[in-house]
Amino acid sequence: MSIFNSKQIKIAKRYAAALCELDNRDVILAELQEVASVFSQSSDLKSFLISPVITTDDKKNVIEEVFASLSQSTKNFLFLLADKNRIDFFDSILEQFRAELDELNNVKRIEVYSAVELTEEEKAKIKEKLQRKLSCEIVPDYKIEENIMAGLVIKIKDKVIDLSLQTKFEDMKRQLIK
Repeated sequence: MSIFNSKQIKIAKRYAAALCELDNRDVILAELQEVASVFSQSSDLKSFLISPVITTDDKKNVIEEVFASLSQSTKNFLFLLADKNRIDFFDSILEQFRAELDELNNVKRIEVYSAVELTEEEKAKIKEKLQRKLSCEIVPDYKIEENIMAGLVIKIKDKVIDLSLQTKFEDMKRQLIK
């Protein structure tokens, strides 16, 4: 990790912590995700707001115009980022804010990899078992990984639970070789 990235994460954590202290943080999260969507669709808008050549007042006017439907709290946050020349940190701040809210709400985001598309019933069973096992709310992201013969691979942050048939075969092979 570069010094810039660690500095950016440190700053993002500070802004995220401040957002977590607000009463309407769930609304703000939804609105910030809306802003992220607009930024991803319009790189010109984000470039405009990041540009050091554009005055802060012009940036605020554009924020007010483009994001008129957002709550005042969210607009004030965007104004603060414009004032402090931190719009380029927006994605990191949103990521940290989401992570802090997950922590506060006892939510874990996980990735579940399978060889084939799982049925809704299978997804529900997996989610239920993981919630019981981990004693928290689970937000699963189901993905297809064709390299898995059968079974599942589950990622929870940096922990991997490999329940694939391929791994079981490799384990059996190692046992036979011993």
